Amino acid sequence: MCRPALSGLPKDRHVKVSPKTPSLFLVTILLILGAAMVAQAAAPNLMAAFFVKGKVGLKWSSIEGVTEYLVYRQEKGGDFQKIGTTGEDRYFDTEVSAGSTYIYKVAIVEGGSEVFSGVKSVTIPGDVGGFKAPTWVGIRMDQDKLFLNWDAVPGAMAYNIWRSETSGSGYENIGNAQGSRFVDKAGLVKGDTYYYVLTAMNSEFDETPYSEERSHKYGMSLEEQELAESGPKIELTPYPLTFKFDITDALDGEGMNQPGDVFVNSQGLIYVTDVLNATVHCFDSAGKYKFSIGQKIEGSPSNLPNGGFIAPFTLFIDGKDQVYVSDIKRNDIQVFNSEGKFLRRIQVDTGPEMNPLRANGLHVLDDGSLVMTDTGNHRFLVTTADGRITMSKGEKGVETGQFIFPDELTVTPDGRVFIVGPITCRIQEFKLDGTFVNTFGSVGESAGHFGRPKGITTDETGLIWVSDGMSHMLQGFTLEGEVKSALSTADDDWQFTTPRGVFFKDGQLFVVQRLANKVAVFDVGP
Repeated sequence: MCRPALSGLPKDRHVKVSPKTPSLFLVTILLILGAAMVAQAAAPNLMAAFFVKGKVGLKWSSIEGVTEYLVYRQEKGGDFQKIGTTGEDRYFDTEVSAGSTYIYKVAIVEGGSEVFSGVKSVTIPGDVGGFKAPTWVGIRMDQDKLFLNWDAVPGAMAYNIWRSETSGSGYENIGNAQGSRFVDKAGLVKGDTYYYVLTAMNSEFDETPYSEERSHKYGMSLEEQELAESGPKIELTPYPLTFKFDITDALDGEGMNQPGDVFVNSQGLIYVTDVLNATVHCFDSAGKYKFSIGQKIEGSPSNLPNGGFIAPFTLFIDGKDQVYVSDIKRNDIQVFNSEGKFLRRIQVDTGPEMNPLRANGLHVLDDGSLVMTDTGNHRFLVTTADGRITMSKGEKGVETGQFIFPDELTVTPDGRVFIVGPITCRIQEFKLDGTFVNTFGSVGESAGHFGRPKGITTDETGLIWVSDGMSHMLQGFTLEGEVKSALSTADDDWQFTTPRGVFFKDGQLFVVQRLANKVAVFDVGP
């Protein structure tokens, strides 16, 4: 190994260096390394950069003795530019543009030179590559919580939920979700109105602008309740019921698992969809189990065996006692005879760029035509007996004639169609040709209002009855929308539990209590 000669010394002389006396060369090297170590130790540590409330916040570790920090920012394709100085260990950049990505670093001046931190990047929420803000489905109150739903955004990895008590400003992030729903239950005050916006993030952590604002009032304050109680009362007509029996057990004595709908045929046989057990059960008029239709199957909705179910939901029985069953995961309707023999399968082509059929509501007319809600596409349909669409009405929205996930429906003998809006808490009336007629009901906790309307039917006197899974009530309305009766109120000796499917037949009332896993049967009258 070659060694460099020391300057100023003869080449043939050896220099003896004492261990206690460092050479000039060694001292120089130590001084250089020491200076580098000091400079490295003195560099700021940029710990965080984040976007909040319309500005980028930077945070770094403070260095003892340093009284000034220099903040630099680089925009895409450009050089770092100094944007400010501060004596604090934080800085807020307010001059930012939606959709832009910025890179930051912080410096101190040491020995006449700038010593830099590492870098952090931030993408400002904005329209990045066609990545759009979420679109609301709706907000509803249920069991002292607010449930937020929106449409999934293609490419979204997660969603941020923002809440304010003031419309248009002051939004605070209250959580995030990977799916298109969120439950807000923290710090809510009865009677207050809350305002929400949403953002979506993709896998690159690009974040959209805020969605449109959506608000919801959280129940009634004590003052409002007292005022309502002191105001004029709605005169409700008594509707006496006498409890007969509950239907709870099915095949081999096993209980049902979240039943959905109930219907009674001309012979008094009771049919119930057992949704999570993926079957339809038949009981005699005394509620004794007779047989089950179908069994649970798996596979693609386009290639499933006839007669099986994934999630049977809504029932209808026609004048020939044929049993029509909609399956919300098979996206079809299957027809059986009264003994449970499979007859045919009805498939509905919902159209290009539409979601598959989800018929939450179903009615069969005398000529075999079908009237159904097309829940996932926010409309209702009339089809031929084989499923060809002859009328389509509705689009997503909250205006009259529009829907947000319409649920069950009923059709009166004179062709009036009444459709449940569980998100908008209203009932809309149409003609069979799709002409809008009327709407009634709104969000509320008293008679004439809804918390979560689900099932709908008519009784033998012509009243329309609507079940409410949130208020646990069953309310009767005239065809014009005037509330006449309310069942399962605090004044009643018995209470419904999350009622859904409801049906009247031969002076009896049948009510599905979904989360109680039973059907309650009552006699109507004194």
